[in-house]
Amino acid sequence: MLLKSTSRKKRKKNKKKDNLLSFLNIPIIFLSIISIFFISSFIYELKYNKPNNHNINLEELLNEQSNLYEKKTGHRIAIEVLNGCGKGKIASMYQSFLRSEGFDVMDAKNALTPDGAYDYDHEKTKIEIHRGEMDMAHFLSELMGINDSLIIVKSDKTLMIDISLIIGKDFQNLSSYDAVARHYSRY
Repeated sequence: MLLKSTSRKKRKKNKKKDNLLSFLNIPIIFLSIISIFFISSFIYELKYNKPNNHNINLEELLNEQSNLYEKKTGHRIAIEVLNGCGKGKIASMYQSFLRSEGFDVMDAKNALTPDGAYDYDHEKTKIEIHRGEMDMAHFLSELMGINDSLIIVKSDKTLMIDISLIIGKDFQNLSSYDAVARHYSRY
């Protein structure tokens, strides 16, 4: 009788052990499949995706993104673009255009009066030079198609920008407008 009882206990233990082993088989199979997937993905990457062995020359990259003024003087012109006409997204269009032309556009926003109200009364597009050489303003005026008589000197060495470009209501008459219009984004 004692022998039967011991044998039953052993069978129950073996059943519990078998149940536990069969329960653990499912996660083991799942982890094996995931491991095989990662190993095959790694082998595929090694075989078909060759690493890019092109050495990027920082100086060449910067030269591609610089304009003639910067190449000549070594100074990248820092600009802020101000919407002085009230036309939506006009400042961001000029921001994109000027960046593509190698300028460092620090900001694009609405023009403000000294008391902080929006200033959309600018009939003509003009350039205000705050610091640096007048050649910077002439370079920008030539690119934009702005008459040099609309360059205003407002020296302020405390500003981080060299030039403010104020977009006036005549923006569609500028020679640069067609190139700028290509930088229009609906979003």
